[in-house]
Amino acid sequence: MKTANLCVALEQREVAAGMVVRGTVEGLDAFPDSRGLVVSLVHETRHLRHGPRIDESFDLAERRAASLPFGLSLPADAFPSFAGRRYASTWRVEARLDLPRRTDVTASEALVVVGGALTRAAEGAPAAAAARGARRFRLFAGLFLVADLVALAGLYAAFGSLPGPVALAFVVPAFVTLAALAWMGLKPGPVERFEVTAPRLRWRFGEEVTVRVVVDGDPDRVGGIDVALRGEEVWMVSSGKSSHEVRASFHEDERKLAGTELAGARAGGRRWDRELGFRLPPAGPPSHGRQIQWSIQARVRVPRRVDPDVSLRLEVAGTVPAGEE
Repeated sequence: MKTANLCVALEQREVAAGMVVRGTVEGLDAFPDSRGLVVSLVHETRHLRHGPRIDESFDLAERRAASLPFGLSLPADAFPSFAGRRYASTWRVEARLDLPRRTDVTASEALVVVGGALTRAAEGAPAAAAARGARRFRLFAGLFLVADLVALAGLYAAFGSLPGPVALAFVVPAFVTLAALAWMGLKPGPVERFEVTAPRLRWRFGEEVTVRVVVDGDPDRVGGIDVALRGEEVWMVSSGKSSHEVRASFHEDERKLAGTELAGARAGGRRWDRELGFRLPPAGPPSHGRQIQWSIQARVRVPRRVDPDVSLRLEVAGTVPAGEE
């Protein structure tokens, strides 16, 4: 943006985090009485934490050049430019002239910031996630059964005997819980195991994320396996006394295993074991708490049943250095 004769000219309109933003402020000769110039890197956001303002000051009392070069260092962790449905991050270079006895003159120019280069994270322990529906039920049922029997034993110890209706109020739930656990053990569901693993938790833009999906289930009841790499904005919306989570996807790469491809993933018996590669985009918003999330999301399609699903959160930041394989 140009104000009167003052303008900001950038050498590059796209700069990586950690690099120096270079340019010149032009049109200074139109303000011979100017006392000083401040050139700033300004980060503005929508619903995100913004970075500090970065300034470089020049004393113009003895300088009357028509233009003045500048160089401002972007922080290594500068949040890249991003415009999403809920969140936004924008950068600009602003020049402000200090004029005596009148309003300061400003000019600015938009800047695109991309992620800086990072070294590859150590492999460490593989990142893993598993469907926990049946496991959670078994855990809850087991805890409930123990608590029910302990309470019943405590009442008998305290009173010596209990009225029939009171005893039944404890015995019947215990038998129902035992029956449910026995039924689940004798007749497993369509999917007994569902796991997703990746070699590591931390990734860089441009890298390929290798994902392994393992499913143990009934070959006659598993209709397909869907796996996707997603980048999402996440926020909460409140209405009255209730609130709910909203997700908006800004990147999605999905693979569907069905038919012959699903059959090709069979590892024999009741198991499917498949490795898939997902390429992260060359640039984008990095992981940012609960607000900006990258994840591998997978589900098993089971007709006439609730589809088991797994979500594996990834940490994505920075880019691959130039020249690295």
